[in-house]
Amino acid sequence: MLYAYDATSGRLLRTEDRATFEEVVTAPLLSVAATQARDQLIATTDQAQLVTINPGTGETRKLGGPTAIYLDTAPDGTLAGIAPDGTVRISSDDGQTWKDVGSIDGQPAAFTISEQGWYAATETTVFRSTDAGATWTRVL
Repeated sequence: MLYAYDATSGRLLRTEDRATFEEVVTAPLLSVAATQARDQLIATTDQAQLVTINPGTGETRKLGGPTAIYLDTAPDGTLAGIAPDGTVRISSDDGQTWKDVGSIDGQPAAFTISEQGWYAATETTVFRSTDAGATWTRVL
């Protein structure tokens, strides 16, 4: 299953064949990540609040916890997020609890995780972490 967010219309979409898309929910979201079990989505709203989304029903529920603006899921299933102040946090229980692990200098504009590392960008700089967000090196 692949999820996509249409920021113009505010629609979260899903597809299995990458040709046809079905709407999951319409909501003002900034970022979406799948949980470890892939049965829920965790998203951040335009107010930097965390919510869970049931991908089958579209039901949205607020999560407690810290603010975040960008989310991603690490290859090991860990959920990671970055806050407006650059604090990087991780959750191993699908967003129920969060642990601060590091930070970047500046307000984040993007955040992604791949097998090659964690990446965060500000308006002027790209940072990379190879230790799950604990330390960050400027790469651009």
